[in-house]
Amino acid sequence: MVGFSWYNGFISSNIWAIKMIDKKQLYRLIAEVLGRHNLDQKGAIDLVYGTIAHESNRGTYLRQLSKNFDLYKHAIGIAQMEYNTFCWLCDRFGDTFGFERKDFPRLEHDLALSILLCRLRYRVDPEPIPKTLEEKADYYKRIYNTSFGSATPQDFINAFNKK
Repeated sequence: MVGFSWYNGFISSNIWAIKMIDKKQLYRLIAEVLGRHNLDQKGAIDLVYGTIAHESNRGTYLRQLSKNFDLYKHAIGIAQMEYNTFCWLCDRFGDTFGFERKDFPRLEHDLALSILLCRLRYRVDPEPIPKTLEEKADYYKRIYNTSFGSATPQDFINAFNKK
């Protein structure tokens, strides 16, 4: 959250600690973005919400925490996507959904684009979206976080249920 105040005729910014995005508002935004792209199939909103809840602590972190952050090596955005994943999805879906490789830096601040790309990452998998939260957590681990990530299905569930 950035606040602005006047000081000697100049605007100065005051950065306050960012807390998580309100759960209901984030859920509504996800539903709106997925609905706009006809990607709101049963279970998709919960799946994307759980992913964002865990990956960025519900929008707290827009950049992967790293002492030596590198835009093209680390994850960005509320869904914490890496450049290589973005490019792969761009090759598959960019023409259909109107984004291209040069748009990658937008993920850090463009909530709608980050939500869309998160959903598209799951869309690549031929399996239907699981029904239960526990099954979605396993699906998240297999598809989004993969065996290379440190998250567990329980981390997904805990983040999903966090108030």
